[in-house]
Amino acid sequence: MNAVTENLRRQMADLTGFNDMVRHALQPMVETYRPPQWHSVFESLRDTLNKHRPENLRDVTLGTGDLEKLLVDEGVPLMRVPGPQTVRTLLDAPDAATRRRIISG
Repeated sequence: MNAVTENLRRQMADLTGFNDMVRHALQPMVETYRPPQWHSVFESLRDTLNKHRPENLRDVTLGTGDLEKLLVDEGVPLMRVPGPQTVRTLLDAPDAATRRRIISG
C-alpha cells in the first residue's frame, strides 16, 4: 500500500507543477484581457448569446450531461416548454420517476 500511496503522491506533485507551469504561461494573456474595455466586449457577447437561447433556459446553467439525460434518455422537452424554475427543478431531480411526477403535477 505504501508504494501506491507514494505513486499517487508523486503524480499529485507532478500535476501541481504542471498547473503552476500552465498558470505562468497563461498569465500574459490574462493580463491582456483584464482591462475594463474587455468586460464590455464579453458582456455584449453574453447578451448576444442570450438572445438566441430560449427564454426559459436563460437563467439556468446547463451541462451537456444534464441535457442528454433529459432530452435523449427520458424524452423530456426543455426548449420553450417549461418555465425556468421548472427546468431547474427537473435538472435537480434525483431520478426519472421524480421528473415524471414534476411534469405531471
